[in-house]
Amino acid sequence: LFGNYGEKGFLALKEAGLDELLPEIVSNSRKLSAVCTKISIEQARRNPGVYGYHYHCALRVTHNRGFIDDLGLHTDPQFSELPFSNGNTALLMDRDYRNRNFIEGQPVNLNIYLSHFGKNEIKDAVLIWYLRDDEKVLQTGRVKKLNFPQGENGLLQEFKFNAPAGVGKFTLHIQLEAGGVELARNKWDFWRFPFPSKVSPVNVAIRAVDKQWEYDMKSYFPDLRRLDDIKSAYFGISPIKNSDKKSILFSQFVNCIISDQWTDDLYKYVEQGGTVLLFD
Repeated sequence: LFGNYGEKGFLALKEAGLDELLPEIVSNSRKLSAVCTKISIEQARRNPGVYGYHYHCALRVTHNRGFIDDLGLHTDPQFSELPFSNGNTALLMDRDYRNRNFIEGQPVNLNIYLSHFGKNEIKDAVLIWYLRDDEKVLQTGRVKKLNFPQGENGLLQEFKFNAPAGVGKFTLHIQLEAGGVELARNKWDFWRFPFPSKVSPVNVAIRAVDKQWEYDMKSYFPDLRRLDDIKSAYFGISPIKNSDKKSILFSQFVNCIISDQWTDDLYKYVEQGGTVLLFD
């Protein structure tokens, strides 16, 4: 879009018949923009080579207000969270743009980093954490006797919890204290979903170009099978050959393939009657 982004955006909504959803779209796009801004800050600050950090122009960065709010006519409610990532001492997380959705009960492993440019070394600190949704505290805990040098970025604590039961957003709150004084705090949103009763048809397999994408998909749908796993089951544990993959792909074992990229093999598979579910 060129020119007045707000006007162009509204016209696009109107042409799509979505103009009645304008308030919801503006609100949600600004929330998404705030999340992405926070992630970009924390990505940069986690860099071990950083010697200091200053977030320039917090109020006016590209699209910081979200869709069709180019003039910044509203105050972002998430702006109050920016100091969490910009103080002299900041708690950071390694999840970034991926792995924010979980099945209830799923074990979650993440790393909490500390960027500490305060005056003194941190000694005998306590990391206090809790999970909360809109109604109540879901889980809580603390880690004691933490130390961290002054003027460095690095891993503070490996962190584990189980995704709470229920549906929708929950938030991880963390604060670092030493001698009864709060040194830093931060929070991050996650989403959880109930375990599906029927995960997949019998003869559905994942075959992605990006192997991490395959594992991400299996974390959401544990009963789905990777094409490589099917190959191991029928041909034994050995280096996977393309010929073996194709023999499975074009056999009775697989009726549908889920993939992240269109390939020549998938084209031939569809020509022979197979079904492909393609995610962009």
